[in-house]
Amino acid sequence: MKATFTRAGENGRLTLAVPAKGRMAEPALRLCADAGLAFEVTERSLVVPCANAPVDLLLVRPSDIPEYAQDGVVDLGITGANLVADFMGLVNKLSGTIVGRNGDRTRVQIGQQVIDARINGMLEVAGGVTVAIRPEAIVLGKADSATETNILTGTVVESVFLGNIVEHHIDIGGRLLRVQGSRRHTLAPGEIVELSVPVAECVAMQNDVH
Repeated sequence: MKATFTRAGENGRLTLAVPAKGRMAEPALRLCADAGLAFEVTERSLVVPCANAPVDLLLVRPSDIPEYAQDGVVDLGITGANLVADFMGLVNKLSGTIVGRNGDRTRVQIGQQVIDARINGMLEVAGGVTVAIRPEAIVLGKADSATETNILTGTVVESVFLGNIVEHHIDIGGRLLRVQGSRRHTLAPGEIVELSVPVAECVAMQNDVH
């Protein structure tokens, strides 16, 4: 059973949800403190008012934060990009290793292929990462666009008809990628295909963010 909270904004204060426990808890609170918010958190804290701003911190499970934001329980929240992706719906999650970094971008090796991705705010340089890509963001073939684009090569495993669209399952070297297309894109199992993925649609996040 979920607790009941005052709807965000009703008391004239901004409500910010942050992880109560887990790997993201300490970095999230540090981010709030670095932003100039003054507060004291204890092990049993749930709602923590800031002393120097009309802001209340709501300490909850990271997996609940996207839903609280959508339902208006909080004004905004800090949580893992993978949890947001899960909440939003179907998303490809490709595990890989960072091989380079430049500002807010990182290069990630996925199997034998390398792609560029946007960096989630709390991404660490070392360790494995996961790149999230929504199926509808992937284009079969070379995209006719001026935007920065990753090119991947894969093998068609199967195609599933879902109403007006077709979901293709593409093997990109041991990782299965779901790609959505129209019925006019007829692909045969075993066919080699080229995929275009805008860099802006690729989000790199730390593994095991809960």
